[in-house]
Amino acid sequence: MPEWIPYETSDSPALEVTFDADLIGDRDFQHTHPHCATLILSQFPAGSDGQPEDGAADALFAFEQRVEAQCSTNDAALVCTASGNRAYMLVAYSAQPLTAALQALTDAPFHVEISSKLDEGWGIYASYALHGEELERARDADLLAQMHESGEDLDADFDVTFVWTLPQTANLNEANALLRDAGFEIDEPIEDEPTEDYENIIAATRTMDLTVDTLASVRAELGKLLAPLGATYDYWEASPLDDDDANLEAMP
Repeated sequence: MPEWIPYETSDSPALEVTFDADLIGDRDFQHTHPHCATLILSQFPAGSDGQPEDGAADALFAFEQRVEAQCSTNDAALVCTASGNRAYMLVAYSAQPLTAALQALTDAPFHVEISSKLDEGWGIYASYALHGEELERARDADLLAQMHESGEDLDADFDVTFVWTLPQTANLNEANALLRDAGFEIDEPIEDEPTEDYENIIAATRTMDLTVDTLASVRAELGKLLAPLGATYDYWEASPLDDDDANLEAMP
């Protein structure tokens, strides 16, 4: 299942980028799909910020769906888009060259330029993909935007649970003691389930406001405590304090 992550670059003017984060570590797919096709769409109505106007955005989205359809029938995947500076770029990778299949799409209401290359190292994708804390902040920003659009009151306080995984050789009790000393509430394993299924999972909860910066700050605090034990960060979930049934997750 693709995990499309949007973000804006620091360029001036900024580019609006989306990329499939699910492919970051998928070495098997990258190895078997080394052919990269890049489509540059231009000569469409754009605003002063270089982004397409509403009508053009609709036409570009329809074109993108046509590209995805070609990918699905040609053992290929659309992996990245970038919009800005009065152009729209799509990047796809395939097992075999995709150019011939994409040439059928040049009947669009804007200029379409197609190029292809053998990119065994997935360098073009890597130039747009985010990693580490940059990726987590982009995930956070995307989910918070979705929560805001759905009517969630982000000015309220939330119980935020950060989930980490410990290696099987690590001491869970030691990790939990460190977290309790730092003021986190710890979720205990479910007693009537096999302990070995839960012994490497840490769920640390703190009441806090919900912003990209606060999430990053607490994640960094947890990293300092847990990284020496070999723990890796998984995701967070949040419940508004006035609604115990709410459950909102940010996970890959």
